[in-house]
Amino acid sequence: MQESKWWGWGDPEVTFGLGNRPGLVRYLRDRFGVTETSAPRRFRVEDVALPPSALPKEILAGFRHVLGEKRCRTDHDARVRHSVGKSYRELWQIRNGRLGDAPDLVLYPRNEGEVAEIFSLCRTHRVAVVPWGGGTSVVGGVNALRGGFPWLAALVTTEMNRLLEVDETSRTAVLEAGASGPEVEAALGARGFSLGHFPQSFEFSTLGGWIAARSAGQNCLGWGNIERMLVSVRVISPMGEIRTLEAPNHACGPDFKQLLLGSEGTCGLILSARVRVHPKPERREYFLTAFPSFHDASEAAREIAQSVSGAALVRVSDEEESVASLAFSDKGGLSHRLLRAWLRWHGLSPESRLSLLLAGFEGADFSTSSVRGILSRRGGVSLGRAPGRHWLRDRFRLPYLRDDLMDQGLFVETLETSTLWHRLPALYESVRRALIDSFRGQPCSVLTHISHLYPDGASLYFTVIGRAANPLEQWHLTKHAASDTIRKHGAAASHHHGIGTDHREYLSWGPLERGLFRQIKATMDPDGLLNPGKLEP
Repeated sequence: MQESKWWGWGDPEVTFGLGNRPGLVRYLRDRFGVTETSAPRRFRVEDVALPPSALPKEILAGFRHVLGEKRCRTDHDARVRHSVGKSYRELWQIRNGRLGDAPDLVLYPRNEGEVAEIFSLCRTHRVAVVPWGGGTSVVGGVNALRGGFPWLAALVTTEMNRLLEVDETSRTAVLEAGASGPEVEAALGARGFSLGHFPQSFEFSTLGGWIAARSAGQNCLGWGNIERMLVSVRVISPMGEIRTLEAPNHACGPDFKQLLLGSEGTCGLILSARVRVHPKPERREYFLTAFPSFHDASEAAREIAQSVSGAALVRVSDEEESVASLAFSDKGGLSHRLLRAWLRWHGLSPESRLSLLLAGFEGADFSTSSVRGILSRRGGVSLGRAPGRHWLRDRFRLPYLRDDLMDQGLFVETLETSTLWHRLPALYESVRRALIDSFRGQPCSVLTHISHLYPDGASLYFTVIGRAANPLEQWHLTKHAASDTIRKHGAAASHHHGIGTDHREYLSWGPLERGLFRQIKATMDPDGLLNPGKLEP
């Protein structure tokens, strides 16, 4: 897997780029008073203050006997890179020299036997373990917490990344859990298949991470979220191994596969998984439609989700996000000016009054006519396929924007939830108001979209950008305001980011559910070594 920035998102050589986006520069000036945009900041790992690993030599020797020196690292670079994930709070802290802790050693096993030996050593020497795939958690899911143990190891799965089997008859495949999104698609693609799971973290996250966090890909209408793709899973814990049944369905008591989905590395390390695959799409068609309001676009999306449409993706941006999206994509070209003129001709304002709906289809044989009919009947204005092609091309580029905004001194946080359709409007208004109020009069923008649709409900994804005199204090205020509002509305603490440390206190579990989880954890990890402090304290 390609190494990503430790101070931000993704490829160290890639930025979202402010210099060639006059619309984005105007947006930042008008909303937040950014009069001059500074160049992307660069950080040196050697400037991060971190005491040397204090792991005793005799303990280190045991791990190196299993893995060798190169796959058992205690150097400064490896420890810094595996100390935090990608949440705003973590990145702000590491950028500003406030790294709380780091693992004492970073381990790179290549097979199940090595993992078993590592767990045995960890039990003997009381070494806590943070399972680490791509490190893309934005909820504190991989940060270095010791949980009262004297030593801490990051166990990196990326050298366990092979395609083990393709069953063309059943259309399933077995892959090791450390395979990244591009590695999964490349290996399957060589055999004519695709998994079709494309979270925004796709380029840097892993199959094991998707399962551990109950990931939801962008094409969930077509292929489903990771739980729908998962046939069976192999997990190893300090107490042994679980191999769930390889069958499309069963009535054999509780489904332990479901217990391991979303367990966030607290019960065991995912070794491999059998997943459902499909033939590589022969063609794709994505197109954009504009509506007068978020309500109008949301109702069209609901009708699509509750019909047999064949769509792989439907995504709806509210008015604030739609205006921002047009600004962010404006590079000053003729096509963008024509788009704005087309919107005005249809009575829509690219500066204030519109909501954008993106629909996507993938496969060999599909028809877009039913969806286009719904969109037209509900008053949508077609903006064509060109914006859809641009979205496909740039869909993994958007996370880099946060780094550029942080370089301008702006606060940027994201969070998401899900609820039933009839509760969605009230939840949307309440969370949006809570986020704005948390800034106590300071400039902020709240951008919202419906990112995943189901017949009975949908997810809401919020991005808040603002000015904050004290970024860490603002992060706590914003996180609490939104999460507490979500809980009061009976919505999910998270739809696809997971729980980590950031959402623990907002879980909807009651005493019995907490007790059940603790018993499962005690059975699989009786010493509490695995990912301490995450999911459930």
